[in-house]
Amino acid sequence: MQKYNSNDISEFRKTVSLFSTGITIVRAQSDKLYTGLTANSFTSVSLEPLLILVCLKNQAQTLEVIRDSQEFKVDILSDKQSDLAWLFSKSDRQHKAEYLKGCPYDKPLLSSLVSLECSLKHDYSGGDHRILVGQVESFYRDNDDNLKPAIYFNSNILPL
Repeated sequence: MQKYNSNDISEFRKTVSLFSTGITIVRAQSDKLYTGLTANSFTSVSLEPLLILVCLKNQAQTLEVIRDSQEFKVDILSDKQSDLAWLFSKSDRQHKAEYLKGCPYDKPLLSSLVSLECSLKHDYSGGDHRILVGQVESFYRDNDDNLKPAIYFNSNILPL
């Protein structure tokens, strides 16, 4: 095992990529815009009340839309959605917008394992990211036992 200095951001990024996570798409819609992004910084926080958190870059367009609308959706992706995860991880707004035209905001993304509808409860500073706490207002869960989660590990999307 090798030790690194805390100012080596590149090595830190590689290091934390060794923690396996699920993959989500966080979506938001305002009067002006419907957008989304891929996020793997997601966790359940509380059962009473139902709270989750996601972390978004300070410059994320989706963050601005969440702040405007005070609500957002979190779709937990299945292993059938790796292309979608890559699409929403890019800053290419045009291709995301084209994809979202076929996905009504009030419905889960096709083939997602779970979709959570959240109201924004807290917005905290976290360095170059914002930590958003959402109260889950309603949720969808796919009961297809054949669907498996998409897993992010070592900067790759893998099947379970």
